[in-house]
This record gives sequence, structure tokens and C-alpha cells, in this order.
Amino acid sequence: MNVFVCTSCRKGGEGFAEALRHSLRAWAEVRDIDCMSGCSRDQTVAFRDQGKTAYLFGELTCADLPELENF
Repeated sequence: MNVFVCTSCRKGGEGFAEALRHSLRAWAEVRDIDCMSGCSRDQTVAFRDQGKTAYLFGELTCADLPELENF
């Protein structure tokens, strides 16, 4: 599973990407990506597995990490 986290989002620069990487380290590779055009819903993350549809989520904070782990 690959998880892409937008580092252009304001929260991405505030440590969200690293927190996500730490939270999902057991089952996903978290990759930084420059922009996912989700600017109106600052912090954007996409989940993608080979051969499957990507799921894009926005307006995330560190408080959402438990829900992202469950997803």
C-alpha cells in the first residue's frame, strides 16, 4: 500500500507527513508529493494499492490518524 501526503499543504510543513509516516509504518509506505491540488481542503492524503482505485481525503489533522490507520 502506498500513501501519498501533500507536502505543499500548510499542515504538511507542520509535521503531519512525519506523524502519518510513523502511524502507518507497519503496513504502508508513506511518500511525500509536492501537490495534489487539494488546496481548498488542506491537508490532503491519497491511499493507493497496485491495481486498485486511489482514495483521496482532505481536511486532515493528527487527530484523524486513528481513523486513517483503520482505513
